[in-house]
Parts: sequence; structure tokens; C-alpha cells
Amino acid sequence: MGADTLVGRDRELAALHGLAEAAMSGAPVVALVAGEAGIGKSTLLSTFAAQSGLRLVTGSASQSDGAPAFWPWRRVLDVLAAETSDARRSHPWDGELDEMGTGGSASSQDRFAAFTAVADAVDAATADRPTLVVLDDLHWADAGSLTLLTHLARELRSGRVLIVGSLRPAELNARREGRELVSAVARHHPGAHLDLDGLGFDDISRQLEALLGTAPAPDVVGGVLRRTGGNPLFVRELGLLMRTGDASAVPAPTAVRDAVGEHLAALSMPCRELVAAAAVVGMEVDPALLAAVAELDVANVLEMLDEARRSGVLGEPSTAGRYRFAHDLFRECVALDMPVSRVATLHLRIAEQLGSARGIRRANEIAHHRLAALPMGDHTAAASAAREAAALALHRLAFEDAAAVLDRALAADVPAPTRITILLDAARAHYLAQDVAAAMRLCAEVVEIATGIGDVAAIADAALVAPEVTDPAWSPQVREWCSQALRLLPPAETPLRARLLARRTIAGAFSSDAASMAHDSEQALAMAERVADDAALITALRARQLARSTPDGNSERIVLGRRMIELGSRNNDRDAVFWGRVWRFEALVQSGRLDGTKEDLVALDTLLEQLRQPLHRWHLQRAQCVVRAARGRFAAARRMALDSLDAPSGEPTMADTMTVMGPLLEIAMLTGDTGFDPWPYLPKPDARSGGTQPYGHRLAEWHLAFGRIADAEELYDRLPAAASPAAPFIALVVTASAGAVAAELGDVDGARRAYRELLPHKHLHVASGAGVSITRGSVHHFLGRTAAATGDVPQAIDHFAAACTANDAAGLTPYACGSRLHLAELLAVRNRAGDRDRAATVLAECTAEARRLGMRPVTTAAADLAGRLDDAGELGRLSARQLEVAELVASGLTNRQIADKLHVSVRTAENHVRNIMTTLGFRTRSQIATWVTEHGQSV
Repeated sequence: MGADTLVGRDRELAALHGLAEAAMSGAPVVALVAGEAGIGKSTLLSTFAAQSGLRLVTGSASQSDGAPAFWPWRRVLDVLAAETSDARRSHPWDGELDEMGTGGSASSQDRFAAFTAVADAVDAATADRPTLVVLDDLHWADAGSLTLLTHLARELRSGRVLIVGSLRPAELNARREGRELVSAVARHHPGAHLDLDGLGFDDISRQLEALLGTAPAPDVVGGVLRRTGGNPLFVRELGLLMRTGDASAVPAPTAVRDAVGEHLAALSMPCRELVAAAAVVGMEVDPALLAAVAELDVANVLEMLDEARRSGVLGEPSTAGRYRFAHDLFRECVALDMPVSRVATLHLRIAEQLGSARGIRRANEIAHHRLAALPMGDHTAAASAAREAAALALHRLAFEDAAAVLDRALAADVPAPTRITILLDAARAHYLAQDVAAAMRLCAEVVEIATGIGDVAAIADAALVAPEVTDPAWSPQVREWCSQALRLLPPAETPLRARLLARRTIAGAFSSDAASMAHDSEQALAMAERVADDAALITALRARQLARSTPDGNSERIVLGRRMIELGSRNNDRDAVFWGRVWRFEALVQSGRLDGTKEDLVALDTLLEQLRQPLHRWHLQRAQCVVRAARGRFAAARRMALDSLDAPSGEPTMADTMTVMGPLLEIAMLTGDTGFDPWPYLPKPDARSGGTQPYGHRLAEWHLAFGRIADAEELYDRLPAAASPAAPFIALVVTASAGAVAAELGDVDGARRAYRELLPHKHLHVASGAGVSITRGSVHHFLGRTAAATGDVPQAIDHFAAACTANDAAGLTPYACGSRLHLAELLAVRNRAGDRDRAATVLAECTAEARRLGMRPVTTAAADLAGRLDDAGELGRLSARQLEVAELVASGLTNRQIADKLHVSVRTAENHVRNIMTTLGFRTRSQIATWVTEHGQSV
């Protein structure tokens, strides 16, 4: 860090001391200090470190693409690991860092476990010794280093440690990992993000006075402020120019570059050429390597490096004899003035000089320089170097680094088989880095090339790169790749054929082709059993579970869950056991046996402690959210749903929509929360997904719940029929929702269709067959709503009574309240002997529970109905025009159709319907239809 005097940073310095005080109390803090180059980040942190009295451990990112993975953390973790034996054992990069082997395979689960071990190690190493960790230049850090820091921001628990990273915001925020880091710090460490701005007039005056030895005139200070924006480094460089001439003549945009030029102009020509070569080598300069590249002897190189040091271009040499540029801006300015051909030639020379070296850092450097030299040099050698560096990065769990170097390797002009290999390696790295879209694009290129040369193995590999992805944007392509590979492979039964059949099934999750999914999954499962391959069997079980996620597959999914648990237990595969438990939980929720899920939830919690993976944590949170919402614990369910969005930032995914927006929307409707906005949780439409919006009917329900009938009608008209759900696993949910909307809007045909589809599953509850995020209670409730809309009041009453019984038995109090309200309303409308007394009893039970749970829409409607039940008079009288409109509503016409028939505006039709509801004390159009059926002839 720099040693300049700190000026104008009292507020930021006080904030850092406050964060340190909190961290030293046993609440670890991760903080960020952001600002442009030269703004004084390093000076602020060096001053704070000197004042804090804490043990200081530092790490610094390297601008060079050849830096090893996790470079900023290496010294930090080595120092902390030396403090405790526990930390040493938990060190995921233990041993000789430069000599790690490349055997074995890595996964995102491996990396999460390693990161968690680091968090535990940092907590242990700092528990008894307060520590300040400073990480410089995070904008240059490799993606793995940023992801590790993000993990620590979330997972540090008890250490007495303050970790502070400096960064340039524009460069960091341009990277996904950078945005996730900033988001995690903002969420978990409020107030720990410090943004450094330029110095003000008085502070610039003080800095110039320290440089010049005399107070500058106000107009000089004002000119410097205008031209530098208060950047302390720029102020310093202009101040140094003032010592030798009139700095006011230097144009503002080139002020710093010209200031650096002043340093370089003082160098001899040979020294300037050497500094240019050093700029290509990297921020840190090895004299021996530089001598070999420049074809000079080491003694001459050392003399010229010392000359550059004296001019201020380079800093003091390290104990290892290496030199660093005084500031990264110096190196950038030097590199900008070099011809492209000269830079490429130097990169190639550096790579050749490093060719005989070994170790991870050298492998990264060789790959960087060979790729930077392209199109010069040996393209095959460049591609080979890139693959070696990527393999080392994968072994060290630096997935993003591996992806980046392999992406660069694609610029090499190599034969088709070699390019396929690079593409597949890059796709796997991107998949591990959770960039599915990039992985799929690379796989598409693999299939295109492999098809042209008849490489069926490569096509199969491309289809299996992302084995569990069900993204509707890519699934159709993956299904086609699987089909293509299956057609070209020999017909013999093999684990590969079983895996391809299973993968084709999984890729069909968002298709409506349930028959093909069932056929493929049955074949895959039988084949995996016959070839006795447990890995293929796990994939086949997963595929079969998804294929049988339709309502009629509920019982089979419980069996499949048990099989997965047994297989995982036999192989000590906790991940498989976890998934088996998830499948059982989902099937039990859909069958209305919520009490039966307790065993599975306890087991999932225990497994999470052992697996400690974000995906597993997300699934457990999802399951716990389902139970809390179903029991009426709305605040806890809402918090849990929002917590599941903690990790990734940016555009919401389909998973976000279905597992976050779903429960939040349901809770808003149950509690009457008018402030909830679902739109931030919805992904943008994607043409490749066919424009299907499986959550559209739910949004129409939401509009209706808050009286926005026109919005609901407009949306409903654009949605597919209930008979065509977007995917088999949400068929029951979509059909129930579509039926509810049809009933509310008076679409008798739509309500009748939904009734037919729901009736075979009346014993189930409305929940998806996979990825359950909410249960909406007994199917009988939705059968009651659709039956009422078609005018079958006795059948509707029976269904609502059955729904009350089923929801009570399952402990779904909120949904039992809803069913009782609908039952009471229908009894009041029918108004036969005993109906009013029965309605009053049902309503009293509903009101007490709804009030306790905070279900405002139910309590309001119940109070209104109770008032009408207490009134022995008529429920209301309609005018002739209102009777005409009521009969049209009962016949299934929408407001727009009523307007056309009566030759009035849509708004007038809406007002008529609204006035009818007010007069009769109704909430829904289906109640009008029922009233017409029961009373229309006598009114």
C-alpha cells in the first residue's frame, strides 16, 4: 500500500474504526472501499491499518491474466493457517501450492465445501487474535477469489476479523461475481461499503501546500480541482509538474498521462525500451525473466531497473528481488504507447522463456502470454497451454478462471477435433461457474461441428454437459441433441444410452409431452437397472420422478423417493438421499399429508449440516416455506421466500418465479397485502420458450383478488386453455388456477373444462408435482368454485364441505377458512330450509380463525355476509336492467361480451356488474350466476 499522507478522509477513517470495533466484538465484518484509480484507497487503508493496532494480513490481486487462481488469498490463508492447526487442516489449497496435481474431478459442491472450510478456518484463526485482512485491487481479482469473499460475507460467524477489499467500482460491477459481492456486503454488512469521492477545495489546497512548500493561490487550487476532479493521485502528479513548470498548460484529459510521460522522459532510451517490455511481463517484474526476454544480461537489466526506480516509475524491489510499477496507471500508460505487433512479439518471447518452468503460476502465465500473442506463434501450443491452465484451475475450484482461459483459447486456429475438446471443456467450466447460457451456446457449437465430422461421442457429451438443467430456453435443443446421439449410437444397452434417455426426459420438464417423458424415463430406469450402473440409475430415477410429476404419478413418486434414499444410503451418497427426501416431501404435500413430512424435514435439515451446499439449503428453505405458509405463519414464510433470493443477483429465473413469487403472491392474496408487486420476480419473456407463461393464471387471480377485473380479463384472454398446461409437473396448479379465474370471470365453458380435469384428482391438494413452493389446499375447493360457476349449486356445496374436511385434516387452516367462506356464501344464496343457520355456524368458525391469522379479505367478506344473515329481510332487489345483466353473467359472458350485446361501453357493463354485487352483497360473478339459477325466475 502507498505511503502518502492521508488528506480529507476523516469520515471514511472513522467509519473503518467503527467497523473494526464491531468486528472485534465477535461479529466478523466484510467491507469494501470503492473508488477510481488514484482516489486514495490504498492510502486510506494503510493509514487505518497503522492506527488500528490490529494484526495486519494483506493480499493483492494481479492485473496479469496469468496470475494463479485465488492469488489474493494465498498469503492471507497461509498466514492464518499457520496460526492454528485446525485452520491448516481446513486450508483448501494446503501443501505446495505450485505443485498441486490435476487428478480427480471438481464440482460446485466441492468448491462450496472448500469455501465453507475456509470460513470455519478464518473464524478459528481469528477467534483469539483480532485481525485486519486487506485485499487490494479486487477489480482485478479472479472470479474464484471474488466468489470466496462473497461466501465469507455470508458465512463468517464468530471470528474477530475485519476483511476490507479495495476496488474500482466500474470494473468490478461489470462482472457478475463483482455484483454478487457488492450485493452480499450490502445485505449482510450494512454500512460496510465506503465510496471515496474526489477531494474538495480545502483538502486539495492542503495537499498542494505539502508538495510545494507554500500555500497555492485560490485560482490555482480551483484550476487543479476542475481538471483533476479532486483525485489525490492526479493532484499529486500535477503538483509535481508545478515544481518544474506551469502545469496549467497541460490539457485535463491527458494530464495524468503527460505526468507519467514526465517520469519516462527522464529515462535513457534503453531503459525506456526495457520498461516497455516489463509492462508486458506484468505488474511485478522478475529481472531474470526480463533479461531473457530483452536478450540482455541480468547486470545491465538491474542497472536499468534501478534507473527506473529512481525516476519513480518502479517501486523499491521486494525481498525476492522483484520490482513493481509504482502505480498501475504507470504500467497502463506505458502499454498504451506500444505497437500491437511489438506487444504480441514480447508475449511470445515471454511464453517461450517460461516454457520450461513448472507449477500452477507458470502454467497460467504461459497460457496468458501464448494466447495474447495470437495470431502469432504456434496455435496448437497456445490451445494446449490453455487447457493445461484450465485443468489446474478446475482442480483448484477456480471454475470462472478455467472458463475464461478456455474462451480465449477458442481464438486459436486448430483442427476440428481439438476445437471440440476445447469447446466441451469450456462448456463444463461455464456450467460449474453457474453460467448455463454460456455452456449451452458452446455445446450448440460442439454439436454443429461434431455433426459435420460424424463424431457421435461429442454430440452425446454436449447433451450431458448440464445434466440437471431444465431451463425452457435451452431444453428443446438438449432434447434434440439427446435424440440425435441416440439415433447414431450402437443399439446396445449401455450406461451412456440410459443417461441420454434420462437426460431427454429431464429436458422435457417444461414441455407438454408427458407421454414421451413417461416412455423415455421407463426405458432409462429399466436399462440402468439391467446394466447395473449406479450413476446411471441415479440419473434415471431423477428422470422418472420428473416424468411422474403429474397428479396421477403421486403414489409412484413416494416409491421413487424411497428407492433413491435406499440407493444413496447404500453408496454413502448423501446428495442422493437428500433428493429422495425432497421427492417424498413433495409427494406428501400434494397428497395432503403435511403432518407426514415432519420426518423428511428433520432428515433434510440433518443432511444439510453434512452437505452444506447452497442448492440443498435453497431446497430446504423452499420446503420449510411451504409448511409455514400452509399453517398460516405468513410473516415467517415471506421472510424465508425472500431469503432464498440472497445469492444470485440480476434477472430472475423460472425457479425464482415459481418458488419466490408463488408463495409471496399467495400470501398477498390471503392477507390482502395491496403493496406486493410481483413483477420484479418475473423473468422477461423468451421467444425460445414459446412465450408460455405458467404463472399467468395466478396473476389473473391476483388482479381479481384486488378488484382489477379488466386487467384480469385482458390477461386471461391471452392465456392458453386450462387443458394445455405449460408442463406436466404444474398441470394441477395451472388447471386449478385457470378454473378459479374462469369461475370469477363467468367463463362457463372454461370452468366446466377445469372441473372435468380436476375431478379425477379430488383426493389431492393443489400443489405442483416437483419444485413445490406452495400448497393451495384441497382440490375439492376448486371443484366447488367451478361447479358453482356452471350453476350446479348442490354439487358445489358438497365440494366445499369436503374441502373444509380435507383442509382441516391436513392442518391447512388458511385454506379451511377460505372454503368455509365460500360454503357459507353459497348456503346464503341458496337460502333453503336450514341453510341460513348452517351458514352462520360455518361463518363463525371461519371468522375466528381468519381474524387470528390476519386474513383481512376473509374477515371483511365474512363480516359483510354475517350482517346480511342477521337481516331477516330480502338480500336485495334488482332493476330490470340489472336482472338482464345478471342473466348474461350467468350465461357465461364477459364484461366485454355483455357490452357488445347491450350496445353499451365496457365501463358501463363493469358498473352494472359491480352494482349487482353491491346490491346482493356478493364478491364474485359466480355468486351472481348461482343466484340467478336459484332465484332468477321468482324475482
